[in-house]
Amino acid sequence: MKTTARRVSSQISLVGGSREDMLAYVKSGIELNAKLGLDAFDIDTELILRFDDIERGVDEIKTAAYRHGKRFELCHLPFGITPATFDERIESFTVKMHRAIDAAAQLGVDFAVLHPLGATVPAEEYDAEADRSKCLRFLEPFAEHAVKVGLNICVENMRLVKPSEFEPRRYGAAVEEVCELADTLGAGICWDFGHANITGLKQSEALEYVGGRLKMLHINDNFGLGDIHLAPFMGNIDWADAMHGVAMSGFTGLINYEVSAKRMPADLREVFGRYLTDAAQKLIDLIV
Repeated sequence: MKTTARRVSSQISLVGGSREDMLAYVKSGIELNAKLGLDAFDIDTELILRFDDIERGVDEIKTAAYRHGKRFELCHLPFGITPATFDERIESFTVKMHRAIDAAAQLGVDFAVLHPLGATVPAEEYDAEADRSKCLRFLEPFAEHAVKVGLNICVENMRLVKPSEFEPRRYGAAVEEVCELADTLGAGICWDFGHANITGLKQSEALEYVGGRLKMLHINDNFGLGDIHLAPFMGNIDWADAMHGVAMSGFTGLINYEVSAKRMPADLREVFGRYLTDAAQKLIDLIV
């Protein structure tokens, strides 16, 4: 499968700078991403939840994007809760998640990403059915709330924790498991190439299995150990194989970046952004 026209997006966090005024920070990110010629924007809803007035702030960033003829098409919902902290944090986290889902629906995104709940454990301690039940117990209320407000969700493939002295397992890292979760929830899948690389998956085969469930990409690179969110071609991911998998899945959506630029000097951020737009074209050329 070869598609000549592909659209590119990124999270707005390439801009860097102070986050003391979060609304101003997000607007600066919109301006930079628009200047780079990106076709759409992705946002972490944790940023939105820090607006002084969430509803008003969402309207303002929608308007700011529209001025450039663009919009926020993707977002990431909150994560960070673990099986170990589930019981003590689930009540407050649920309130936070519902606020984020409502904000994402107001923003009008096409797809919002959810992380499964799971922990990396030794293979001999791994209980796939028990972990599946935990993940569904965690995800189902949020999926139901998303349906109520008209928000489409995607489940993201997870990564293992490495390096490790034991053979690691984690529910949602195997492609069959994340597909099972998505099918049960009536959701799509967000494929994180960095997570798959750490887990040791052959990405073309995994994405062929995902098939039409694939609705969103998190494009980032690493060396198979830490989840360090490098730009593509700066780690050891086989991007020819990975993009062949995108072609086999039939995916025609956004070439979407999730890369880190936290420590980058301000005067290099636009240069880095230009690299990303050029690298996106290289990736598009590999979708065969």
